[in-house]
Amino acid sequence: MLNKYYFEMLVKKEIDFKEVLRRWAIGEVGSKEFGFAGFEEERKKLKSNQFTEIDLKKCLYGRWPYYIPSIIQLNALWFLEPIEFIINEYSKFYTMNNNGWKQKTNGTYKLIDAALKSMHYPDQNSREFQIIKNFTSLDADDFTGITLIYNKKINKYTIVEGHARLIAIYNHSIINKRKISLPLEFAIGFSNVEWCFSPF
Repeated sequence: MLNKYYFEMLVKKEIDFKEVLRRWAIGEVGSKEFGFAGFEEERKKLKSNQFTEIDLKKCLYGRWPYYIPSIIQLNALWFLEPIEFIINEYSKFYTMNNNGWKQKTNGTYKLIDAALKSMHYPDQNSREFQIIKNFTSLDADDFTGITLIYNKKINKYTIVEGHARLIAIYNHSIINKRKISLPLEFAIGFSNVEWCFSPF
């Protein structure tokens, strides 16, 4: 259970789901290192907060019909949490329920297990390896889209977006004990409803 005082001290601010999607889209098309090419105009609109739903759907085209409706059904309250909060909660982070993450975590779906496996058995073709390799050259936009769902009933998080980036943050800050100088914030939805893509 989260310490109430600790939680209140670290919560940055409440946001709406439209802002969650804006940040998610920036992570998709705004990343200098891994973003999709050809979205310069949409990136400008997203950064200046002058975007439309059409812009969001274009930037999140692969996820809009698949994940977004299921997230809306959670009726979650959304907050921006600072990097300090994230680092203290890693033991409760779980990956999405799919075969790829099942293999990378040896069936536990715990993000820490995926991070440790990537350290001991690095796959140079994996996205997490590339992010870890280029970590110090990334900027805040590269991490803006990280999104999690917190199930209040069981005190666990499921990563919606940003598995590889969270592994890289864990590798940098926990395993290698290096400071993260970027002022990172991540969107977390707090809900009593189980997300259909959670592994529990």
